[in-house]
Amino acid sequence: MQYEIHPYQRLILKKLMYQSDLRFSELQIKDLTSKHFNYHLQQLIDSELIEKKDSTYTLSTAGKKFIAKVDEANMKLELQPKVSVVCFAERQNSQTGEREILLSKRLKHPNYGKVVGVGGKVRFGETFEEAARRELHEETGLTGTFEMTGILRKIGHQKNECSGQEIVLDILFILFHVTHTSGELIEKINDQQNIWCKLDEIPNRKDITSTVPLFLKHGLSGTIENFEHVVEMEGF
Repeated sequence: MQYEIHPYQRLILKKLMYQSDLRFSELQIKDLTSKHFNYHLQQLIDSELIEKKDSTYTLSTAGKKFIAKVDEANMKLELQPKVSVVCFAERQNSQTGEREILLSKRLKHPNYGKVVGVGGKVRFGETFEEAARRELHEETGLTGTFEMTGILRKIGHQKNECSGQEIVLDILFILFHVTHTSGELIEKINDQQNIWCKLDEIPNRKDITSTVPLFLKHGLSGTIENFEHVVEMEGF
């Protein structure tokens, strides 16, 4: 489905990207009358990008699918396939000697509140390694030695009353293992909170996405492998 999104509607969607439920007053755009604002809000509801639950508004599944495909700077659809890099920076804890991996807790939709790998979309003209270096530095302040270790196609689906199953996510991930890290860690940005996690404790975290242990299994192996991961999306 194609959407014509007004600039005001993009602002509303961007607010809901960072919080699950907001009231009318919390979504209100400054210098816009309530009547004018309500028109744009209703347009998003009619387009099934937003749902109203009691007195709050939240992104629908279609809304989360939409924002997963946009450039956050202008909230417009990106005209390219979804290809992203994921960086697994590793260090040895100076006190315990245990292996630790840098992960991030998402502070925006989709997968709000879930722990995922550090990374982002590949830009036009970038090599995969250039994209990995840029994303890691922008999001964490770190750099290091990069090794491409795997390629994953993740296909996410949800149950649909009409068709039975609906694909809500289809992304190609390029995995990088990062060692000899240097720089000062940025602990939190608008999109995420960065955390060092003990390698052997990661599979037992309740807030981890199902993909991360699979990423680590292949992404730390040091060998290039191509594999697919089909998963039912919960809380997408």
